[in-house]
Amino acid sequence: MRDVDRSRTPDQVPPAASTGGVRVTLGRNLLAIATWALAIGVVIQVFLAGLGVFRDPADFELHRNVGYLLGVVALLLAILAFVVRANRLQRGLGILLVVLFVLQSVFIALRESAPEVAALHVVNGMAIVLVTALFAMRTWRLGGLTDR
Repeated sequence: MRDVDRSRTPDQVPPAASTGGVRVTLGRNLLAIATWALAIGVVIQVFLAGLGVFRDPADFELHRNVGYLLGVVALLLAILAFVVRANRLQRGLGILLVVLFVLQSVFIALRESAPEVAALHVVNGMAIVLVTALFAMRTWRLGGLTDR
């Protein structure tokens, strides 16, 4: 009979040493750290939106530009999740983040013609915060940066 490792849950990936060596381990650690950097960037993005509402509408330009930058970072992280052989959940969260960032621009583009749909920009922003946090927590485990 075959021994089954029951110490891991199904969404955990085996140690990188058994699936690709040092480069994969370094890549997974980079993914974990960069995903947390994205999470911090998303919180800053919410703050910048608040500045646009409560201080000066001109601050929305900075909010827009940082949003585009974060969208590019999300795309790079999704690609990196595939490169480092992250599990299906991590890869799926990366792809979902890219889709959510694309939707942000779609919602803003509809503000004149369909303001009710454009209002989903805020709801979608909350989804980005939640998915980014989940992605960061899961990649932290993947990178082996925690014992859990």
